[in-house]
Amino acid sequence: MRLIGANFKLKHGLRVFIIAGLALPARVGTANNAPLALQPTPPLAKLTAVDLPHFNPPATRPKTKPFAPYSALHDPDHRISPDFQIPRSLSLRTKFWFDIYTRYGSHQFVIHHALYPWIIFKVVDTSKIFDEPRLNKWAKYAKEKRIVHEDFYKIHRALVALARRGWRRHMPRLEYVLARDLSHVHGPRRWVYQQAADSVRVQLGQRDFFISGLKESGRYLPFMEKEFSANDLPVELTRLPFVESSFNIRAESKAGASGIWQLMPYMGREFLLVNNQIDERNSPFKSSLVAIELFKQNYHKFKSWPLAITAYNHGWHGLRDAIKAVHSKNLATLIRHYHGGAFKFASANYYTCFLAALHAQEYQKEIFKNLDPSEPPADFKVVTLERRTRPKALIHRLGLSSDDLLTYNLDLKHAVSNNALLPKGYYLILPTHDDQALEQLLLKKGRALREAELHVSQRHSAG
Repeated sequence: MRLIGANFKLKHGLRVFIIAGLALPARVGTANNAPLALQPTPPLAKLTAVDLPHFNPPATRPKTKPFAPYSALHDPDHRISPDFQIPRSLSLRTKFWFDIYTRYGSHQFVIHHALYPWIIFKVVDTSKIFDEPRLNKWAKYAKEKRIVHEDFYKIHRALVALARRGWRRHMPRLEYVLARDLSHVHGPRRWVYQQAADSVRVQLGQRDFFISGLKESGRYLPFMEKEFSANDLPVELTRLPFVESSFNIRAESKAGASGIWQLMPYMGREFLLVNNQIDERNSPFKSSLVAIELFKQNYHKFKSWPLAITAYNHGWHGLRDAIKAVHSKNLATLIRHYHGGAFKFASANYYTCFLAALHAQEYQKEIFKNLDPSEPPADFKVVTLERRTRPKALIHRLGLSSDDLLTYNLDLKHAVSNNALLPKGYYLILPTHDDQALEQLLLKKGRALREAELHVSQRHSAG
């Protein structure tokens, strides 16, 4: 996962971060997909025990009482494997992301502490701007950006003032509130305030995107769960695309990641066909098989699902270096004590984003009221090309439209528009709702297609 951010330089040379959604309309699947690079910071301050409550699940959940959303974090109905229960050391961090996915919408901006995300300084709600009939869309986005910027810089200036002058009897209301918010962070007060000023961040709410992902995921999750189970992997891992893309099939990041699993080009080429005409990273079916191989590799290396999942975002080389530096395989310890290389905000929060999304998805009916029905599972057949073929010829022979073909073969977007040659051995995914023409082609002598089983193989070592 890559949490999206754009850098802003302040007069004092501090680097702070604010989501790119302030500059452009937020798009599904972009909010958690581009890397942030926080400035080097001192080791995290020690927190008091009150900051780290343990999630103790109740013995039973009374059926007569309304379901409280946070109850999902306890997994009261035991819908989630014990491997993915929320540890006490990550509970507050997970709760923050649970709120981002289930509570805050696409016009709510959470101004918070990047090192301790659960310390929220302010939530800016700009939804009323979009009810103003006199403004066009772009004027509304510009006004939204201006309002969030103003609140962001007010908070930053107040934290800088606290760092310079410290606590005093008479000080502005905002400085008093911020000092109170940071009261549980141990350490010299001025250092705590300066650390907070260096770490102010804005996170866009994801509720709307998450709900959209719940609907879209119905098309792919049955296939994904079947394949993960067949490979002896926990089916809970199939919920990771909620973090990566909210199951947005058109998701692309500024860093070049693409598809619901947000695979980078170099990783896609290890297993898939990625060129100017065909990009199999965009196939939810094919890219899911790549994710399976990556999880197998990561778990083999770390023997820990928190680390294996974090390595999906951070890379196993970097995570190995972090473990060596801290002398610990405990993820909470790594987050607290390691700030080397690229192990910054995105990597530190990736596993807790996953836990939050997993629990929200498993309890979606209790959390989100009046959900639209999810898409029906994809019903398809896999064939492979016996010789090079152009998409228009396939469309004609199969009696399909180009939209029908692309619905199941998103990786062919450019190939179809350019009528580029598809290579021999290419796996084609075709709908089965009207396969009479397909059956005739499969039985024909000198056939151009034959039935196949979808799989991917590593072309050379990814190590």
